[in-house]
Amino acid sequence: MKVRALIAAFLLLLLAPALSWGGTFTDNFTRADNTDLGADWDVQITNGAGQIVGNRVRVTTLTQNMTESVNALVPGANQFARITLATWTGASNGEGGVILRAASPTTETFYGFKAIKNAASTSEIFKRIGGVFTSLASSATETWVAGDVLELQVNGSTLIGYRNGIQVLSASDTEILTGRIGLAAYEEGALTDVELDSFVGGDVVISFIGSAVGSSSPNTGTTVTLPGSMATNDLIIVVA
Repeated sequence: MKVRALIAAFLLLLLAPALSWGGTFTDNFTRADNTDLGADWDVQITNGAGQIVGNRVRVTTLTQNMTESVNALVPGANQFARITLATWTGASNGEGGVILRAASPTTETFYGFKAIKNAASTSEIFKRIGGVFTSLASSATETWVAGDVLELQVNGSTLIGYRNGIQVLSASDTEILTGRIGLAAYEEGALTDVELDSFVGGDVVISFIGSAVGSSSPNTGTTVTLPGSMATNDLIIVVA
């Protein structure tokens, strides 16, 4: 195969918003209905427990933020979390999303990215520090629907929110350095209006959208460096 084709294949892979090598946790919630998400999860904020119904996660109490974090994986500082909006309906305000760098359970300190329905903003990256909410970036452009995949990444101080693999928001913040990954939801109308499924999250080692630097058809033995979102995570392709 020609070197040009090999590099093109690598570039196609690099266009994906989450390329993760390292610790990864997944949960499809395919188990019996329960008022507890299971041993791999901890309630992150007081009265913020979720429940499993029909192999999906929903809030337990209306108008109460549901936020749970994963205890089965301790990711590094650079993290991602992804969730599917399995059910997204109703005329009342509701939210669904993920959290990163969450502090120990019952501590309301974390970054988050959420889809929002029936409100002025429809997407938001935010942080909570000891329960104090701060919006870092928001948009009213997206109209989320059932089946959409929501993802948040944090690399260093940069947070990026994705909808179905397309970046929709970004923000920068340095206040929270490490912590857990998890999910969150909120609903005011009916418990069945917002349901989450197919959670995956963990370490982000390489994560960027970029183009190659250097020749697209190098000679044998040439090293091509692709710039990453972090200098320490640049990908080196050595053509033998």
